[in-house]
Amino acid sequence: MTNYCHLSYEDRKNIEDGLNENKSINQISKEISRNHSTILREIDRNKKYSEPSSWNNYKINHPDLDLSCERLKHSPYVCNGCKSRSGCRKIRWTYYAREAQKALILTQKKYIILIKLLLLLLKKAKQLIIYL
Repeated sequence: MTNYCHLSYEDRKNIEDGLNENKSINQISKEISRNHSTILREIDRNKKYSEPSSWNNYKINHPDLDLSCERLKHSPYVCNGCKSRSGCRKIRWTYYAREAQKALILTQKKYIILIKLLLLLLKKAKQLIIYL
């Protein structure tokens, strides 16, 4: 049976660095010894959407213009490593290791809250059964 574990912050940082250096998914997966599908799922699950600062005016002034970037049409579907990313006037998807790690921490906090709520409900149910 295979052991599965979460990606560490170091793994996520290596993914981000690899994307910023325009490495392929296979190169990144070999560097961190993970399957390429794990890397793709991680990127897809944690990429962040952003628009140019003057987005609404740009859309209004250029209604017929295609605002999708060629870079987003092929794997890994993010703008990391693009030289014109800071001045880009198109829709951007970017992978950030720090944001991905925050999402995991929030998920763990929600899990703990759910467990506490379930325990509280079980105590109330036990009291109700004893009362009956």
